[in-house]
Amino acid sequence: MRQTIALSAHVEIDPEVLKDKGILDVILGVDTPYFIDPRLVFLKDKKGIFLNASKKIECYFSDLIRVIKNSEDSPQLQKKAIEMVAAKEPKGLSIGYGNKTDTGPAVPESVARKIVFTIAELIKVGIDDPELVEIMVLFIDGYGPDSISDLVSYILYDDLCKFTQEVCNDLNIETKEYSINNAVYFLPKHPFKQHQIVFVPLDYVSALPLAYDWNSVQDAAAYNDKLRKDFSGIILPVIKEQIKKLTSLSSEEKNKFKETFKKLLKIYKDKKLESYDTDIDERGYYVSKSAIENYANKFSAQQKNISSVDEMKDFVRDVILSFKRHIEDMGNSNLLYHRTKNHAPKKDKPHREDVPQMIFNGIADVHCSYTNIPHARESKLSTGPIDFWFAKARDSKVLVEIKKSTNNLIRGYTRQLSKYEKGELSCYSFYVVLKVKEEKTSKLKLVTNIEELENKYKENIKNGIKTPEVIIIDGLVYDSPSK
Repeated sequence: MRQTIALSAHVEIDPEVLKDKGILDVILGVDTPYFIDPRLVFLKDKKGIFLNASKKIECYFSDLIRVIKNSEDSPQLQKKAIEMVAAKEPKGLSIGYGNKTDTGPAVPESVARKIVFTIAELIKVGIDDPELVEIMVLFIDGYGPDSISDLVSYILYDDLCKFTQEVCNDLNIETKEYSINNAVYFLPKHPFKQHQIVFVPLDYVSALPLAYDWNSVQDAAAYNDKLRKDFSGIILPVIKEQIKKLTSLSSEEKNKFKETFKKLLKIYKDKKLESYDTDIDERGYYVSKSAIENYANKFSAQQKNISSVDEMKDFVRDVILSFKRHIEDMGNSNLLYHRTKNHAPKKDKPHREDVPQMIFNGIADVHCSYTNIPHARESKLSTGPIDFWFAKARDSKVLVEIKKSTNNLIRGYTRQLSKYEKGELSCYSFYVVLKVKEEKTSKLKLVTNIEELENKYKENIKNGIKTPEVIIIDGLVYDSPSK
C-alpha cells in the first residue's frame, strides 16, 4: 500500500473541483509546508460556516492576554495560560512541517512558558494587543509557522469539521462518523491513520504566516523607509535584547521601547497579503502533487521479493533512475522551477531542494508499495538530516541524498554522506545531483562543479575507497524537445 496519496485521488474527486470548492488538495501521509495564517482569516470575506472565524481567534487571543494579565500571583492562571498556548495539535489537516505527531501539543510546554513569560513582560510596559500571540515567533525559539497554524486550527477546528462535512455532502464523498469536541461529524477517513481528514480552506493558506516571514514584515514598513532599512539589522535585535531586561529599563526607556514595539504591531496589522496562489505555485508543492499522481496512475510493475543487500542497492538505484527519467524524458524538468501566471518555468529561478525531494519521495513511495520496502524522508542525525533512507533490515539500509547543482557539491559529497553512513550504519548510499543551471569554466576554475564531483567519484573508485554512488540528472529546461 502507498504511504502517500493526494487528497483528490483518495476521495476520487477531480482536483479542479476541490479547488473550485476552495479546498487545498494536500498530500495525505506527509505534511506539506502550507500554513493557516491568522491574518488571512481576518482579511478574507466571511460567509457561511466561517462567518465568525476571525472573531473566534480574536476572542481566544484576547482571553489569553487577559489570563496572563491576571496571572502574576496565580499559579492556576499561569497554568491555564500555558495550556491555552500549548493547545492540542489538531488532527487530519496534513499541513505543516511534519516534524511531530498529531497527538501532542501544538506548542511544547517549555516554549509555551517562554511565550507566556514574554507576553507578561510586555503587558507590564503597556503592550497588550492580541496580535502579540502571533508575532512572538520573532522572539521565541521553537515557536514556528506550524505552531501558529496549529493554534489557529485548534481554535477553528469545529468550523473546519463543519466545512469538511458540508463539502462531503455536496460532492457525495464517503464519510465515517466521528465524535469530536462533544459533537458528531461525518468526515472522510484518513487512508493511513485511524482518524479523520479535515479539509483546509484555500483562502486561509499561505506559504509562510506573515508573522514568520521576516521579508514580508520588512516590506510592510514601506511607509517608513528608515524603519524598513533598519528592521532586521537594528530594530529587531534591539527589541529582542530589551525584552530580556524589560524590568530593569527606566521609565523613559520603557516608553521608547513601547513606541518602537507599537510600530512593529502596526506594520503587522497593516500588511496586505493574499492567499497562496496555486496557479503561480511559488513553493512548487501543488504542481508536484499532480505530477506524482500522474506517475502513480501510469505505473505498473510486478511484486518483487527483495532479500539481499545487492537487491536492495539495485532497487534503490532503479527508483533513482525512474526519477531521472521522470525529469529528463517525460517533460517534468519544468517542475523544478518557479513559474509565471501562464505556467511558464522561470529558467533562472529553481525551487528549493524540498520540491525535487517531494517528487522523489512520491515516486519512491509508488515503487515501495510494490515491494513492501520501508522508506522515510529526512531522518535526523547528530550530523544533520539525510534526505531519504530505504531498508528492509538493519544491515541493508541504503541512503539517498539529493542536491541541486548550485550547492557546494564537493563539500556535501566528501563530508556529509560519509558521516551519514557512519551515523545510520548504512550499507550503501547515493549522491543525486540535479543540474538546474548551466555551468561555465573560468581562468580560476578549469572544471565545473559537476565535473569536479564526477572526477572525485572516479578517483575514489580507482583508489578502492568506499564512496557514495553519484548520479547526475539533467534538470535544465530546453526550448525544444531535443537535448
